[in-house]
Amino acid sequence: MKPIWTKNTALLLILFSFVTFFSSIILFYNYVVEFSWILFHLFVISFFAIGSIYFFKGTNYSSEKKFIRYLFLWSMIIKIIIVFFNYYIFKQANGFPFIIHSDPYAYNKWGEIAASNLHRGIYNPLYIFMGADLSDMGGFFYYGFIYYLFGWLGNNIIIARIFNSFFASLTVIYFYKILRLVAEQNVARSSTILFMLFPLFNLYAGTHYKESVFLFLLMIVSYESYKIFLNKHYNNWNILWLVVTLIASLFFRMLMGPVIILSFSGLIFYNRQRKATTRFKLTIIGVFILLLIPYKMFLWNPTLRFIKGANTYSERVIAQTERNKGGRFAFKDFISEPVQYAAPIFAPFPTIVTDKTLTKDFAFGLSTLISSLMVKIFLSFWSILGLYYLFKNDFKRNSYILLFFVSYYIIIGISGNGFIIRYLMPAIPFFIYFAVVGLNQYKKFTPQFLFFLFAMVIVILFFNFKKVQVFGML
Repeated sequence: MKPIWTKNTALLLILFSFVTFFSSIILFYNYVVEFSWILFHLFVISFFAIGSIYFFKGTNYSSEKKFIRYLFLWSMIIKIIIVFFNYYIFKQANGFPFIIHSDPYAYNKWGEIAASNLHRGIYNPLYIFMGADLSDMGGFFYYGFIYYLFGWLGNNIIIARIFNSFFASLTVIYFYKILRLVAEQNVARSSTILFMLFPLFNLYAGTHYKESVFLFLLMIVSYESYKIFLNKHYNNWNILWLVVTLIASLFFRMLMGPVIILSFSGLIFYNRQRKATTRFKLTIIGVFILLLIPYKMFLWNPTLRFIKGANTYSERVIAQTERNKGGRFAFKDFISEPVQYAAPIFAPFPTIVTDKTLTKDFAFGLSTLISSLMVKIFLSFWSILGLYYLFKNDFKRNSYILLFFVSYYIIIGISGNGFIIRYLMPAIPFFIYFAVVGLNQYKKFTPQFLFFLFAMVIVILFFNFKKVQVFGML
């Protein structure tokens, strides 16, 4: 198979990052993050760019089973290394392996509370998590269950993150299986390798964010949905597994209800069989009932509150910091509301200067995202082209993925959270898939891509300049 992610593409990514970092050092010398941190992010970006080429070469002629084993093995190795690395650098920077008063910190604390209650014989989640946000209850229960079962092994934090790495590695496999149903092998393998090495995915797998388990559930829901609605030899186990993971995913992020319903609708409408069996009809009706009843009873009102604005603890802390410091520059302040729905495809932009409106540990946490955001911006040009190509030429097969991606971005945009990278994470796997499709189909757009990269360097520099200016550091 001919590689889609080529040496030239990899070198362009490294050059784009180098020029952006070098320009930032020159323009913001007294305010830029530590030079060693910039070198680290260049290494991460280079590993992603060059590693993708060698991973593809190493598996080019492998069988499906061998490729899947290879994916899982290397994914686990990379993520476990990151588990220990993250533990060390966060502890060195903050004296604790978390950003204090952040969502991961809250997941750990609630996990400890849940494990303590389980040891005392209290199993009612509504009692254990009394007063907790329903949208976070899945994360709280997951960490509590891990601490309860495996706390005797030693360090709860490390153990939980190793489990995160395990589920993240399974996520990679499910992602590949989904793409094999809708894309050519070359596109599916290239997309999966890029996703496996994507810095943000590995960063979150090595921390206490809930996104690793949440993505695992979403990939199962997507894969089982495709199997059932495309009549790919499904059985009662597939139906049960779909329903269980679907309901569980709602307690990790409640707004997935309307997103998945819309995605299901696309599958039903665009992939309906000429003569649906009674079993198939009953399956569809049953899945919708099992989704809608608990969603309406427990999650509908919290979903509406979320769409009106984020309400997680860490964001309230940042919002309070903004008020205390007289306001924090945000790129979204400069664009109209409709544009905010599409802008997150490019944004958020990396904070290469030190954000002095935040506490030290929050600023450090923000700086860990630099390489992930640089890669995402680089891929965004091709992702838009891939999205356009699939809508125009292959909508039927990709209807679920396309509707999932677009509806999720719209809801995130309406809620005002489109510039928070965590909230974009559920769409990142398909974002990467679109980018690979774009790279595969529109190589003739390379001159326009070079202009886009130049424009993005200017935008990133402007973004960081405004931060320095608004913070009163100039």
